[in-house]
Amino acid sequence: MEKGESVCGEYTYEGNRMHFYMVPLDVNGWYLFCANKVWGSSASLGDALTIFGVLMTLMLILMNVLLYSGRRVFSQNIKTLIRLAYEDPITGAKNTAHFDESFQQILETKQPFSTVALNVHNFKGINDLFGRMRGDRVLCYMENVLNHNLKEGEFFCRDTADLFYLLLLDTDEESIKKRLAVIIEQIRASSLEYGEFSYDLSLYAGVAIGEEREKALLAMQSIEHTHHTDIAFYNHDMHNAVRKKNSIESQMYPALQNKEFKLFLQPKFGMKNEGLVGAEALVRWQNPDGSYRYPNEFIPLFEENGFCLKLDLYMVERACEQIKAWKDAGLTPVPISVNQSKMLFSDLNYPDNLMQILNRYQVSPSLITLEILEGVATDNLELLNHQIEALHALGFRISMDDFGNGYSSLNMLYQLNIDELKLDRGFLRQVSKEDEERRYIILEQIVSFARKLGIATVAEGIETQEDEALIQALKCNFGQGYFYDKPMSAKEFSQRYMKKDEK
Repeated sequence: MEKGESVCGEYTYEGNRMHFYMVPLDVNGWYLFCANKVWGSSASLGDALTIFGVLMTLMLILMNVLLYSGRRVFSQNIKTLIRLAYEDPITGAKNTAHFDESFQQILETKQPFSTVALNVHNFKGINDLFGRMRGDRVLCYMENVLNHNLKEGEFFCRDTADLFYLLLLDTDEESIKKRLAVIIEQIRASSLEYGEFSYDLSLYAGVAIGEEREKALLAMQSIEHTHHTDIAFYNHDMHNAVRKKNSIESQMYPALQNKEFKLFLQPKFGMKNEGLVGAEALVRWQNPDGSYRYPNEFIPLFEENGFCLKLDLYMVERACEQIKAWKDAGLTPVPISVNQSKMLFSDLNYPDNLMQILNRYQVSPSLITLEILEGVATDNLELLNHQIEALHALGFRISMDDFGNGYSSLNMLYQLNIDELKLDRGFLRQVSKEDEERRYIILEQIVSFARKLGIATVAEGIETQEDEALIQALKCNFGQGYFYDKPMSAKEFSQRYMKKDEK
């Protein structure tokens, strides 16, 4: 104890053998003293130790079993998480997250490569016709074919729906075309052979040599709506087109708010020497610097992204604003025809929305002709007729524009209660003498049918005196085109054609 050491031993107390143990506390020279009776004999102690050893061994075994089971479950969970993170659950192919990681490794090694985006035309139609399960089976065919057509070091993934991305270690266009042609044909063949349904798959692909997969997707989207081209290669024109599209979409709402969309008017004349009988409203986008963007630069995009819904009603408002300006100036207004998107006719509130605009400018509906494209009639004929009846009841006139440009049917002339038929300008393009005779016969019959049904006819695209003579011979009611005058600003139109009301 003087040395501060631990002490153990035994002693006898009241006839009992005792064990003791003393431990220094390092505080004031104090010791902790522990004592207890000796437990049984030496044999009993040996038995106790044996039992204790067995129990400890069992506990160690149990702990090892639990640790092993836990580690196994944890490992399985990790594998499941990795599979969910990197694999497509339908086909078993890798997903885009895995593709992008592998792509970064390719970039680091600086190997030459090409990315490919592969898709199926109208894959939604497969799901609609044959069910989701059959559609998934087609995706599995695609995965299987791709898996057997890639070289060592190449890889692919499934993105969404039927879109697959491939990374090929080829950079030669002809070689890539041949390889993709084989892949496309094998996918098509396997779907017919094992798909249990007769559906001839049509696939298309975009390729970007040495570029990321987004540019391959851009190349693929460039042929999305065509079936005569299977493979497209990315080029800088596509990139410029995307930049232009993004630029237009970023500026369209501010342009509408700032009234950069200007009303242009093209005069419409009577073919019986009635002179000016109306005008067609055309939109021009005037940039802040005074330059103009023409409709073919932005109208197709607006029809695609739905912005035309706002623009078409905006143009109705600009037409009403101009009619009111003529009236306020003591001028006799002429009716203005305004193009309207087919999407507007799907809105049951469309007639009421129009009347709110007209009432704001105190304009009669008889001064506004609503022009619709023939394609409107192919969607929902019953709804379209309902809307036309509602618009007629309010006093609007309805004109069908570009008749003959698409899939026109003479059935439209009696199925739709329209007031005016505008003949597509393509009818006036002369190719040959034989073509002219056939064209005349077709035009003559269309005009005759329309006249007997009480529908006025307008010939667009009159550019020569011969065009005018043809239209007069056919007894069309109205004509417009560069032969008479070009589209012009509303201000120029007013100065050139509008006269003071003699009353």
